[in-house]
Amino acid sequence: MNLKFSRVLGIVLITCLTISSSAIAVSPPRSGAKCSQVGATKVYKSKKYTCVKSGKSLLWNKGVAIPKMPTPTPTATPSPTVGVVVPNDLKDFGSIANCKLKDMSSPSRTVSTGFPITSDLLGKSEVKVLGLYVDFTNMKGQIEPKIDSDPIISKFNEFYNAVSYGNLRINWTIPNHYFHLTQPVDFYHFSLKSMSEKQGDWANIFKFPQDVIDAADSEINFSQFDALVIFTPPQATDVEIGDVSPGDLKGEIGYKSQDGPVRNIRTYVGSWRSPSWADLRLGQEYLWRGIVHEFGHILGLPDYYMLDFVNRFDSYVGQYDIMGVPQYGQAPELFAWSRWLLGWLLDKQVICNQLQSSVIALSPIESKNGETKFIVIPISDHEAIGIESRRAMGFDSKLGKSSEGVLIYKIDTSKPSQKGPIQIQSIRPNPQGSWADSSNLFRDAPLKVGEALQIGSVKITFIRSTLDSDVLNISQ
Repeated sequence: MNLKFSRVLGIVLITCLTISSSAIAVSPPRSGAKCSQVGATKVYKSKKYTCVKSGKSLLWNKGVAIPKMPTPTPTATPSPTVGVVVPNDLKDFGSIANCKLKDMSSPSRTVSTGFPITSDLLGKSEVKVLGLYVDFTNMKGQIEPKIDSDPIISKFNEFYNAVSYGNLRINWTIPNHYFHLTQPVDFYHFSLKSMSEKQGDWANIFKFPQDVIDAADSEINFSQFDALVIFTPPQATDVEIGDVSPGDLKGEIGYKSQDGPVRNIRTYVGSWRSPSWADLRLGQEYLWRGIVHEFGHILGLPDYYMLDFVNRFDSYVGQYDIMGVPQYGQAPELFAWSRWLLGWLLDKQVICNQLQSSVIALSPIESKNGETKFIVIPISDHEAIGIESRRAMGFDSKLGKSSEGVLIYKIDTSKPSQKGPIQIQSIRPNPQGSWADSSNLFRDAPLKVGEALQIGSVKITFIRSTLDSDVLNISQ
């Protein structure tokens, strides 16, 4: 049986063979005997000897035993860790293009479930964001914008710096005063219920961004910014301003300033400040999560939750990814699929696995390094299995042990935002509740060492975990 080893194992083996070959061409060293150059080494009878300086003399040391490399033994019926194919190079797995699933969700999409992502901010290393605080005739601003925004923006910037691996810098401009609107707060019907049931003047909510632009137009040059985030008064309750974040991502509505079109608009609404909206175990952390989620839409990412008030919000991805249900759970860091779409995860860090069998080591998605972080197994032109490693690190640092491990999900780019383009797969069923906070949010979904998950003809086995990687056997 032909065996191929991974690049890491190959380097170790080649090194050992090189050392052994060198030993054949030289005379055996003897401890205490003279040598010619400090740092020189020789290998003899499974020991590595080093030339060291002792007083004024150069002598061979006592030698250090070299650990023996285990020799795999082929068997007629290989176990998950024996007899598998481990390619020497990424291209041996198959073409990376076969895993860049095309977005097939909608011909007129504003967010992307597959390649290419639609945002005009894609590829920018710096994004200039304008933040405007506004109030209403019956709800005046009370907290100074700088005091209110500083802790939110600080965590916002920290989050995107982390999940982009330092590739995205966001430069905020926030005037330290309120811009006054000429309407009362209830004029705009900031409620998903008002919009979905078309209650009264529900369409007034679409007037809100233009009213904000008009109020600030004499002071602000909107053409200097890539995006606009609107902040409503901090004291607003989730009843007064809740559920809907008015805006426009691709300029479809046609908001304009005297400096030209204004697009990439989202609103930080009152409900995101309400403890009733969040998992209280997060403490004050929920305050920044809502606007981080909405900015993800500006970058082109979809909603990964199910928008279904009859059933539940979190049926697809639970606590994982801020584009799921941001106000719940301990795993807000973006999926590897999201990072790859945005260009923050490079092709060389992704394995498009089209082999019958392979052993692959994954570096945790939260760690900032250039190692392999994502396995994609294509199923069709719009479906694939995604595999990543999750650890209690970075913005996932509060993860419990049950939430660490190998996270597996299905990707379907024919499904639009809020309809399940990503769905977590697990050997443990996720309890169904009426709302996200009454379930476990897929908290124990990741595979643990020794466990395996079968999806169709693909079997994924978690064979071992090291300090900096999780090692998988994949057969199909």
